[in-house]
Amino acid sequence: MKALELINKLNSFSKISARSLISIKGSDATKFLQGLTTNHMPLIESGHGNGLYTGFLSAQGRVLYDGFIYPKLNLSKIPEYLIEVDDRALEPLILHLKKFILRNKIELNNISNEKDVYQIWGPNFTSLYSGTLIDKNLDLLNKNEKFPVGCLIWDKFSNIGMRDPRHLDMGLRVILPKGDIPNLPSDFKQVNRDEYKLRRILYGIPEGVDDLFVNNSLPLESNFDYMHGERGAIWELTIRTYHTGVTRKRIVPVEIFKSTTRDDEILKKTEIEVKKDFKLDFPKSQSDIKLKEEHLMTTKEVTNDQNLKKKKKREVVAGKFCSGIYNVGLALMRLEYIQQTISSNTSELRNNEQILVLEDNNKVKPFSPCWWPKCV
Repeated sequence: MKALELINKLNSFSKISARSLISIKGSDATKFLQGLTTNHMPLIESGHGNGLYTGFLSAQGRVLYDGFIYPKLNLSKIPEYLIEVDDRALEPLILHLKKFILRNKIELNNISNEKDVYQIWGPNFTSLYSGTLIDKNLDLLNKNEKFPVGCLIWDKFSNIGMRDPRHLDMGLRVILPKGDIPNLPSDFKQVNRDEYKLRRILYGIPEGVDDLFVNNSLPLESNFDYMHGERGAIWELTIRTYHTGVTRKRIVPVEIFKSTTRDDEILKKTEIEVKKDFKLDFPKSQSDIKLKEEHLMTTKEVTNDQNLKKKKKREVVAGKFCSGIYNVGLALMRLEYIQQTISSNTSELRNNEQILVLEDNNKVKPFSPCWWPKCV
């Protein structure tokens, strides 16, 4: 994808606003989070190195909120983690967690006013971390501390962070004291948060309550299995997926076109083209994406007079819009329409290709992310 090739050439970093942080500390913190999230907390319970991406689930197995969990480096034996979530998820998530504290020995605190979140990416981002566990502010050697081989610590500019597990090219995600800026090499340039959002959308990576519908989205439909946000099939307990073993929808990148754009121009598109001068008021999150009216099948509707019948178009919902920027966005799409797009990437167009439209009649075309398994 040419759009991704261009932005991958630049060493960049951005402050990720609209994110909040919760501190959770206590002897039962690991066990507590293990029971409420989709990922495997023992992977980071040593308190050193990488964090993980995860989802918080309802009792029915639906995604409430997604987020990152960072182990906090300290010399005590008491586990401590930072949970990073969408600003809008902060208060409801704290209330959700408090319902399950019971006798667990943990302490929850909102520390959003103390920390900032940064994303760092580019061709040279791998040089920014090492396999050592030395924090310049801690005299660990004198305390005879022993650390696992291969653990990570950001000894150049931060001791709380992770290599973003959702995709290798997403770079690093780090937590810094409020107001601090990462001390990076001069070839790393700070960019607007919109550049991070654009990059994330082009990779087909959802984030926050606009992309993951609260108490509605399913983990597999939200790509948790692809983004290393799960610990195996055992947590996928919703009846439909458990019994059928089939995922019929996925969140994917889409390109948006004006309603006046010719259908044949859209059908010929084989990859997303970003247009930063594109002006559009995006529809609300979870709004329908439907088949264009002329592609709908007709059904017969019987009136009060049994001898009179009229034809009625049957609406077909192909997906739900999530969020967007410029002329691109994310959408939860039925897989048959994503596969249709994959199969249409040829020089000859099929006669049965269909156009999809948003609520405002602007047109949309879904694309399979370039890094997805071919078997989807």
